[in-house]
Amino acid sequence: MIPRERTDLLRTLAQRLLAESDPDRIVAGVVREVVALTGAERGVLLVDRRGPQLEHEFACRQGASDFSSDELVLSGALLEHVRLRGETLLTTNIQEDSRIHPTASIRALGLRSILCVPLLRGHRFVGALYLDCLASEHVFAEEDREFVEAMVPLLVLVLDGARRHARLLAAARAAEAFRLRPDPHGVLRDALREIIRLTFAEQGFVVLVGKEGKSPQVLVGLNGDGLPLSDEDGYLVSWGVVKGVFKSGKSVLSSNVEADAAYAASESIRDLGLTSILCVPIASRDHLHGAIYLENHLQEGVFDAEDQRLVEVVAGHAAVALDNARLYERERHVVACLANATEARDLGTSLHVQRVAAYAVEVGRWLGLGETDLVHLEQAAILHDIGKIGVPDRILLKPGPLDHEEWQQIQRHPELGARIVAPIELPAPVEEGIRSHQERWDGSGYPMGLKGEEIPLFGRIIAVVDAFDAMTSDRPYRRGMTRTEAIADLQRCAGTQFDPQVVRAFVAILREEDRVQKDA
Repeated sequence: MIPRERTDLLRTLAQRLLAESDPDRIVAGVVREVVALTGAERGVLLVDRRGPQLEHEFACRQGASDFSSDELVLSGALLEHVRLRGETLLTTNIQEDSRIHPTASIRALGLRSILCVPLLRGHRFVGALYLDCLASEHVFAEEDREFVEAMVPLLVLVLDGARRHARLLAAARAAEAFRLRPDPHGVLRDALREIIRLTFAEQGFVVLVGKEGKSPQVLVGLNGDGLPLSDEDGYLVSWGVVKGVFKSGKSVLSSNVEADAAYAASESIRDLGLTSILCVPIASRDHLHGAIYLENHLQEGVFDAEDQRLVEVVAGHAAVALDNARLYERERHVVACLANATEARDLGTSLHVQRVAAYAVEVGRWLGLGETDLVHLEQAAILHDIGKIGVPDRILLKPGPLDHEEWQQIQRHPELGARIVAPIELPAPVEEGIRSHQERWDGSGYPMGLKGEEIPLFGRIIAVVDAFDAMTSDRPYRRGMTRTEAIADLQRCAGTQFDPQVVRAFVAILREEDRVQKDA
C-alpha cells in the first residue's frame, strides 16, 4: 500500500501537470520527486524513439545537480530485459539476481539495487523510468515499486502530450509544404518519413492507384528509420487491405490484424505475419489518388486513433495538392496546344517563345517569386503572343515596315490574347501578363497606357526578356544585335520603356551566363 505522503505527492503532481505547459519542466519535476522519495541515488527517464537504444530524456542524482553524459552509464542488458517483457524489474541485489546475468557494465558500476518501471501506452513500450542505488546499504522496497508504478502514467501522459504537439507541427509543416512546393509527390515522400517517426511504424508506403486498370504502384517505401526500401528488401504490404481502402474510401486501423475477423481469411496477412496496420486513403471528393499505408509485424497496438488523425490530415492536404497538380497538367496541355497554334503561323515563334519563357522564369526567381508564381509566369510568357493568331498573315509575316493601319492591328494582339485565354480560366496573373506585356514604364505603351508599377509584374518581366530576344534575333529586314549591344539598349531604356529593377535582374543573369560560359 502506498503511504499517504506519497499519495499526496501523486495528487500534487497531477495538479501540476494540468497547470504546467512545458513538458520538460513536468518531467524534470516528477523524476526529481521520485528520486527524493525512494532514496535512489540516480534517476533517469528514457524514451524509445526507434533507435538502437533508449534515449535519455532527463537524468538527475540525489541531492545534486544533473550529471553529464559521461557519467550517465546504464546497463543495456537491464533496459532490454524491461523492454522485452514490459514488466517492472525490482532487485535488491543485482549481483546475485538469477534473472539478470551480471554484465561487465553492471560489475563496473557496482550496482546493487535497481528499480526499472516500463512506460506503456496500451501494449506498446514507449520508455522506462530507471532508478538505481550503487554500492550502499539502501535497497528499493515493494512500496517504492507501487509508488513509481502509480507515478508512471503521469509521465506517459506528459510524453503523449509532447507527441500530440509534434504531430500537430508535422501536420502544419506538411500543409505548408504542399502549399509552397509544386511537387506533391516529393512532399509526400518527406511527409511519410515524418509520419513513420511519429507513429513508430516498422514500414510505411505511399501507394498510388494504378492507371487504366493496372495494379496499384508504390510511389515510395521507407523503413522504420526513414530509409528507402526497394523490391529486393521485400515490401510487407497487404494488398488486400490497400484495395479494400481503395474500394471503400475509408481508413483502416487494426491493432491486431491477425485477430481481426474482417481479415481472418487474408492469405497475405497470414503470410506476412502482420500485427498492426493503418491505411488511409488519399482522396478528394471526386478522385482517389492512392493511400498512405503503415504497418508493424512486431507489436500489436502500435497505431492509435491519434495516429489515424495525423495521417488523415496529411492525406487530405496531399489530395488537394494532387488535384491541383492534375489541373496544372491540364493547363499545361491547353497552354501547349495554344502555343502550338501560334507556332504554326510563324515557324520562328517556337524557339522565341521557349527562350522568353525560360528567361522570364529566371528573372522571376531572381526577384524572389515563389514556385507557384513562377509556374504562372512561365504560362504567361509562353502565351504572351497568342493574340497574334488574330492578325492576318499579310501583316504578321510582312518582311518590311508596317503602315499605320497594320501597326494598329498588331497593337490589338495583347488584348486579343487575353480574351482568347479567358474561357479556359487560367490564373488571373497569367491573363494580366499576356494583356500587359507591351505596356511601357513611362506610360506610352499599349493597349491600356499603364505606367510604372501599375503594370503587372509579369508584364514588366516579359517586356524586358521579349525585347532582348527580339533585338538579338535575325529578321528578314535586319540582322540581330550582339548580346553586348542589346544589354546596352536595355539599360538605356530602363526607366522609360522598361522597369529598371527587372532590367538590373536580367542583366545580372546574362552576365552570370557569360561568366559561366567563359569559365567553361
